[in-house]
Amino acid sequence: MELHVTSPEGVGKNCFAEVEASSKHTSVNTKLPKICWERLQRFTESFHNTTSDSDREKIEIIVGIDEGDKVFDSKAARETIKHMLPCTVRSVSIHPKMFGRVCRIWSHLGRQAKHDFIVLLGDDIELLDKG
Repeated sequence: MELHVTSPEGVGKNCFAEVEASSKHTSVNTKLPKICWERLQRFTESFHNTTSDSDREKIEIIVGIDEGDKVFDSKAARETIKHMLPCTVRSVSIHPKMFGRVCRIWSHLGRQAKHDFIVLLGDDIELLDKG
């Protein structure tokens, strides 16, 4: 799963050049679902602690979910993620042909953005500073 945070208001096409030819994709999620949810919870808490209510009103988080992901690729998981994050949340499917191609995935997520300012974060990120 990849997280894509966009803000403030505006519309633009956002692409990132693919720099790697290929990476190995592994499905660690199938073995460690508890860790996956704990990572997302830590990110959610850090996001909440480093943003204000007015900030969160202007922020959209686009969550990239691998097709077939045994932890996150379900309607229930997508709804749980929406409820965990205190802002606008959209989920986008990541096709298996993209697995392991981080720049291609982020470019795909970037094209879904409704804002011009984009920050790309993995699901293992903790935000530390406000603002």
